[in-house]
Amino acid sequence: MTANTPEQLPPHIQLIQMGAAATSRTVCVAAKLGLADQLASGPKSASELAGPMQVHAPSLHRLMRTLASLGILTEQSAQRFALTTLGEALKTGAPGSARSSLLVFGSAWQRGAWDYMEYSVQTGKPGFDKAHGMPFFEYLAHHPEQGIHPAKTAADLLRDLPRDVIVSCSVIDEEVRNRFVAFF
Repeated sequence: MTANTPEQLPPHIQLIQMGAAATSRTVCVAAKLGLADQLASGPKSASELAGPMQVHAPSLHRLMRTLASLGILTEQSAQRFALTTLGEALKTGAPGSARSSLLVFGSAWQRGAWDYMEYSVQTGKPGFDKAHGMPFFEYLAHHPEQGIHPAKTAADLLRDLPRDVIVSCSVIDEEVRNRFVAFF
């Protein structure tokens, strides 16, 4: 079965997909389930994956078809799906992996902060602080289990940058930059 790739969709559909929370949740759920890791060895059907992944096969099939419509998977014969180049970035530890980032962005504590984006634009104050009653790093100090994926995200994003580039990066807040430098 051939699905439209994102660039083939009409502009209004592309914008609706961008604005739909369901789209980001779909990608985040795929990351959380480790779907790309399951498909790393080659195409598989939802029924083949459901047992090892401990999920409902028909629901997984719908998730996989949605991911195909987003260009992350491609549907092949016999309802088997394979990773696209974009989907490869969902694999754990892959060069340029986005998995840790998606696990952070898809987490309840991060989504709650994004609910205050309008507040942040209106006031110039961090939405995260409003959502959680404290700044990001203070929150992580109180909830160290939540810091695992942000640390992996930072490592993934900064892995190939020389230390002096990280230190000199003017777009990173000084406190954040100092904490990242200390992390490495």
